[in-house]
Amino acid sequence: MKSKSLIRNQVIFIVLTILNGGLFAQSHPFLNKFLATRIGDAVYLNWRLKAGSTCNGIQIYRSTDTLSFTKIYEISGVCGAAYESRSYDYTDLSPIKNKINYYRIGLNENGFSQIISLDIISFENDKFQIRPNPIVRESKIYFDNPKNKPYELSVYSLNGSKVFTFQTTNDNFEINGSSLIAGLYLFVISAIDDVQTMHGKFVVTTQ
Repeated sequence: MKSKSLIRNQVIFIVLTILNGGLFAQSHPFLNKFLATRIGDAVYLNWRLKAGSTCNGIQIYRSTDTLSFTKIYEISGVCGAAYESRSYDYTDLSPIKNKINYYRIGLNENGFSQIISLDIISFENDKFQIRPNPIVRESKIYFDNPKNKPYELSVYSLNGSKVFTFQTTNDNFEINGSSLIAGLYLFVISAIDDVQTMHGKFVVTTQ
């Protein structure tokens, strides 16, 4: 008779398999890698089939919820090689803006790859984005910083008192809402070595 722990592990594996829409819940035995990189407003996908792994066609699928995937690209014919690994790539020129884009590879009868994701932040008319806002626990203020210049974030209460100041060379500031009193806050993002500034506000709530 199977132990309870063994049965539980088998049930977990089956659930993961169903959620990922194929035979491989965590990774795919045919793939050495599957990577996504943002280049400007596009997403560059690169993957490598292991030596000895062949398939009849490759499909690229995209989703914004990990449940409903749409095929956005297909390579027809035999893929892979018997004695060497093979690299493939595709550039998604129109990812869904201001959403997390999820990608997976379809290998027909050989199932699906693991799901990888990339958050596509598009500023367009705004100079920054706060996600999520209102803030309950944690949030990030994203801004355009392609050259990784040093920026400073100053947050103020409505009475003008400075609450805190952060510095970064990344493209976002992390906000810990659980350390703030519920209410409306004002902020200024300024380039340390420039006169460029951005002004905005965010709300902290308890629920």
